[in-house]
Amino acid sequence: MKPQDSSPTHPTLKVLRHRRGSIAGAGLTVILGLLLLFLERALPLDTLSNDLVFAFRKHHVIPQEAVIVYLDENSLSELQKDSNRLNRRFHAQLVDRLGRDNARAVIFDILFYGPSEDPAADEEFTRAIRQNGKVILAGENLEIRDEGQRQKKLFEPYAPFKSAAAGWGTVQLAVGQENAVRRHLHDDSEIVPSLSWAAAEMIGAPHALLRENRSLARWINYYGEPGSIPNVSFHQAIGEENGVAPGFFKNKVVFIGAQPTTGYTGTAKDEFKSPLTFWTGRYAPGVEIHATCFLNLVHGDWLTRMPSPLQLGLVILTGALAGFGLVMLRPFAAAGLTLFSILAITLAACFLAWRYYVTLSWLVLVMQCAIAFLWALIFNSIQWYVQREFMLKTLSTHLSPARAKVLMGKPELLRPGAELQCISILFTDIANFSKIAEKLPPNTLAELLNRYFEASISCIHQTEGTVVKLIGDAIFAIWNAPESQENHHYQACRAALLLQENLLRFDAAHKDLPQMRTRVGLHTGMACVGNFGSSARFDYTAIGDSVNLSSRLEGLNKFLGTEILVSDAILGPVADRFDARSLGRFQFKGFERFIEVFELLGIRPQDSSSEMWRTSFARALQELHNRNLDAAEDAFRKTVAGRPDDGPSVFYLEQIAEFRKCPPPENWSGEIELKEK
Repeated sequence: MKPQDSSPTHPTLKVLRHRRGSIAGAGLTVILGLLLLFLERALPLDTLSNDLVFAFRKHHVIPQEAVIVYLDENSLSELQKDSNRLNRRFHAQLVDRLGRDNARAVIFDILFYGPSEDPAADEEFTRAIRQNGKVILAGENLEIRDEGQRQKKLFEPYAPFKSAAAGWGTVQLAVGQENAVRRHLHDDSEIVPSLSWAAAEMIGAPHALLRENRSLARWINYYGEPGSIPNVSFHQAIGEENGVAPGFFKNKVVFIGAQPTTGYTGTAKDEFKSPLTFWTGRYAPGVEIHATCFLNLVHGDWLTRMPSPLQLGLVILTGALAGFGLVMLRPFAAAGLTLFSILAITLAACFLAWRYYVTLSWLVLVMQCAIAFLWALIFNSIQWYVQREFMLKTLSTHLSPARAKVLMGKPELLRPGAELQCISILFTDIANFSKIAEKLPPNTLAELLNRYFEASISCIHQTEGTVVKLIGDAIFAIWNAPESQENHHYQACRAALLLQENLLRFDAAHKDLPQMRTRVGLHTGMACVGNFGSSARFDYTAIGDSVNLSSRLEGLNKFLGTEILVSDAILGPVADRFDARSLGRFQFKGFERFIEVFELLGIRPQDSSSEMWRTSFARALQELHNRNLDAAEDAFRKTVAGRPDDGPSVFYLEQIAEFRKCPPPENWSGEIELKEK
């Protein structure tokens, strides 16, 4: 369940973190799988695993060796019988009919314990049994309480019938929870076999010839929903004219028993739930279950359980693989693999059951896949949340909280790497900060800086800028990165003016502290922008000549006595929206070209009261560019007279004095070459 890689931690640490989550997931999945495997009563996944195998099997060849004769309500009505007992004369007729058809065996799932009210009918039935020679009768092996102790007692068929029959077997079934029958009940410790075993033994089924084979654990392989085994009603079986045709029962093993159809479904004594009852709503008569067990013995296709050590190993292996592996995957990949694994487990379980008659608690494996996926989802969601909070915190140090949340969809910003991009750049610096720091105690200085940065950075965030670094008392910020901004020139200039206004209010509110006069440099140009840190440390910044030039502009303020200096590159696109004056062209150290520098004064329209000194300054600058030093000096002095604190005029008067001592070259046109900055 791996989110996009936005973590700035070292890859090895990330792998270790996911590995710990994978190990924890594997352990959790294995433990819960073992609990599910052994808590069958609390959560019967083993039973449901068995039942679903039959539900998924749509088509199956029904063995034709057996036929069931149902003693149902139609038969009772046709034969005009009372609701409790059927005259044994009709049983004799049925046995005779089966004899004439050369039925392979006749199996009664009907209890005959004593004489009936019609002795003649009993004699006739005895004769029919003896004459047929292939009749198996039913008895019971019940657990009764005798003198406070429980013990088993055999209830044998009526003696004359028993002596005439080829054998007899008990009719008990392995009835489990909710009256469901899923297992064979053959016990080699009993003298008398089960009814189905006795039938299989009589016809010579190889699996039933050895008594010790009875002890094998077998589960019933149902061939279909109730009624799938060929069957007819009792009255049809004895009536050749209006019933089944002669020869219908030839070479068939015929099971005879009741088919309860009265009352509510599932309430009769001799009907039971099968694995398909939940899906079909139909219950299986006891005689059909005996017939199914018999057919299982004949064909050797009963179901067996996978050996416990192998089942245990599968649970451990599945839990370990799923719990460990899914944590390492992205959500959709993990979900897809989980669904594929569940499908593969289901198909494999069905194949084992249908082809090799082996069943296992495969739903435990399915549950393990689901548990592993859930763990991966929870673990990676927590990891994603932690990484998201870290990213938000990291971005919030550079951006406003609102913009940081917008950029949360770009985790690639935190990856090492950069791209060339046109950006607007701002550098600030507090004038005379060293002197301020010398006068204040460290705690007071720290508190002052915190308040100063809070007032300053809010201006950058307000204009959607990105604070790249705080370097001592300086601020480095950019616009048009990490997101594109069409108005980045305007926003950067506006941020500088807002900062100036905020600091005026800041100084007014802290009259007891030194004034925090701030110098600003602004420029727009190409720069490499991105994470210049490493996979272990995030450092989102911008580098290049444009960044250096912005810093040089900030430093030039110190010489010109100004507060906000901007280049023509940043002012040009928005010159009509701001009030600014050109201060001439300067060549900074490390740069070959001259840069026209402007002082940013405010938002347009300009103040008319400054028109006189602005005009004289512009004329003075033009005269200087024309090498008219006297005229330039006179105009600069007029500017100072109108604006005594005009730093650029003072700067140029000093430059003119220098030019009188050391005249500029012949081709000079007013440019100033800065040696220190």
